[in-house]
Order: sequence, then C-alpha cells, then structure tokens
Amino acid sequence: MEPTSTTRFCAVHTNGRGIPCPWRYYNDRDVRTIVELGKAIDFDARTAIPFEGERHNALDDARYQAKYVSVIWQKLIPSQADF
Repeated sequence: MEPTSTTRFCAVHTNGRGIPCPWRYYNDRDVRTIVELGKAIDFDARTAIPFEGERHNALDDARYQAKYVSVIWQKLIPSQADF
C-alpha cells in the first residue's frame, strides 16, 4: 500500500502488494457475522454462554465459538417441531 493512500480498509498479503486478493472480500466475516445476527435478535452469546477452558488456547477458543454459533443458529432457525 502506498504511504499516501487514503484507502480506509486494505488486505495485506504475505506475497506483497499488487497481488490480487484470491478470495471474495465480502466473505471475510466468518463467526462475526452470526454473532451480529444474534445481537440483532437481542442475544449476545459471548455474555450468555460461559467460557470453558483456557482463554486464548486455540482448541478451547474453537470449541467456545462452535458452541455459541450453534446456539445462535438454533435461535435464528426455528425447529421443524415448531411447525
């Protein structure tokens, strides 16, 4: 990125600037997308679901994310039994 650039957001690649981004930039959100959807229905999983394990341990963090993504998904998508 040029030092005089006014670009607010940029993607940094290990191969250097000038190389096109190999993925669609609008797919970058991952877990954050479903967390935002949960907040849109007034459910903040990160405060509602206690963390188990050691924080910043990759496996424990991944388990926690999987747990709260699952809970949010269940709140967003009604069960077939509800019909």
